[in-house]
Amino acid sequence: GFGEAHKEFTRLINDQQTPLSLKSAAHFALGDLTMLELGAAGLNAATNSFYNVVQANPTNAVAAQAWGRIGDACLSVSAKLPGRREDARLAYQKAIGISGSVPVAVKDQARVGLAKALRQQAEGGADREKKMAEAVNQLLSVVHGKHLQPGEVPDAYWRGQSGLMAMDLLSQLGKPKEALELCHMMSTNYPAMKMGLENRKQRYLDQWTQPK
Repeated sequence: GFGEAHKEFTRLINDQQTPLSLKSAAHFALGDLTMLELGAAGLNAATNSFYNVVQANPTNAVAAQAWGRIGDACLSVSAKLPGRREDARLAYQKAIGISGSVPVAVKDQARVGLAKALRQQAEGGADREKKMAEAVNQLLSVVHGKHLQPGEVPDAYWRGQSGLMAMDLLSQLGKPKEALELCHMMSTNYPAMKMGLENRKQRYLDQWTQPK
């Protein structure tokens, strides 16, 4: 149950003999557990748990994961607490800003999270187009591997998710031609998605060719 799990993770965190890597894992687990159990009511406790990981590992891949998890937690409650969208955006930017050896999937997930936060902030805002364009740039960075270091290989899952989201945002920005071009590229790179992408192609083509 939640209570027993909470006690065990807390015991590991407080035990001076717990190795740092296991202690970090316990902080991650405790933060996830708190969000699962309490939702928005547990946000501060959960993000504090993740931030403890950052303090112990401020400049490495684990810190990037922790900042990403803070962003995820803030974004998950943003429907009830709109102000947390900015906290999510800042956390994802912190994750992206970690230098050094960070797994591609972690970097990609942070960019997708940042795009989601920007898209939510754009809703009804005076700077809608600017934030939507920023979101598209983050997604296309993942799609085209612009942020990858020499020798790094794109993460197929996050590349696919980024492409799908970027198409929709381009369409919403009134750029169906760009959305259609991206859709064609995705059809080539992801043959398993071809059937679903065909529907998108037609939708973007209809939007592009309709009378202005």
